Amino acid sequence: MSSYRTLGPTAIVPSGSMTGTTTITSQVFDIRSLEGCAFQPKWSGTPTGTFSIMVSLDYQPNPSGGTPLNAGTWSNLGASVPSNPGGSAGSTYIPVYASCAAWVQLSYTNASGSGALSGMFVGKVRG
Repeated sequence: MSSYRTLGPTAIVPSGSMTGTTTITSQVFDIRSLEGCAFQPKWSGTPTGTFSIMVSLDYQPNPSGGTPLNAGTWSNLGASVPSNPGGSAGSTYIPVYASCAAWVQLSYTNASGSGALSGMFVGKVRG
């Protein structure tokens, strides 16, 4: 019988100011050993924009921190996002299942309005 443990929850950083046509990208999460993971962003204010789940196979972090050794090639996973900011405060839950990607991050592109973005990330490890 399998058991599960969780990785996180971990705050999504950077949290960001949703203004103009800015793009906010979370830190990169290593999902190589995860069965599944999810983001739960929340926002205040009146932003209108779009979340995307971005994945990479070749990102390489710097073991000493700082600038990655390889910034990676990032592609939109095309994950279904139940609710994007549409002019009022809110939150959404974005699950990521059965991805063979090694690295994942959340990206938000603001189209109009303004607000503040924060949220959490969690992963499930079979073990």
